[in-house]
Amino acid sequence: MKRTLEQLIKTPRMGPNTPVTKFNNNVNGLIKLIQCVGELNDKTICEIGCFIGVSTETFLQFNPKKLYAIDAWGLLNESYKDCNWIPGGVDFNSVESEFREMAKNYTNIEIIKDYSHAASKSFQDKYLDLVYIDGPKIKSGGFISGHDINQTGVSRAVVESFDAQNVLVFEDTSWLVKI
Repeated sequence: MKRTLEQLIKTPRMGPNTPVTKFNNNVNGLIKLIQCVGELNDKTICEIGCFIGVSTETFLQFNPKKLYAIDAWGLLNESYKDCNWIPGGVDFNSVESEFREMAKNYTNIEIIKDYSHAASKSFQDKYLDLVYIDGPKIKSGGFISGHDINQTGVSRAVVESFDAQNVLVFEDTSWLVKI
């Protein structure tokens, strides 16, 4: 069953076993990020690191032309191995199953189970309009965005890669830069 945007706003991004009160465990900032990008119906999006699909389904609510969902979902038991934000750890099979069950409701999504560096070879240069998390294949005028700007490594990478005054930061720690 497709969830509405209102339902997604109330759904913890990292799953029901994470604290709902964590400021980055919702999609409010992601919605504002999407609104900054504008209409998605003519855009090809790539989301890297999809987990259970709350962010993915939020993007899909705005009807992009195509959304590529890339995640390793436990390949070699390395994906999400450092998930200290989920009590009891991660069951990769159930995370992937939940994602795939959600994805069945949409025709404009393609799932790629792989690491981002390998999956990126599937795309021609300058093909994507928006990449959420990582973006080596974005065309001029496209967007690169991500999550967890409050994490030191992410913040440092964004600041070293882009002019800080061009980085928009949202309340859920999502960030956006126009290339």
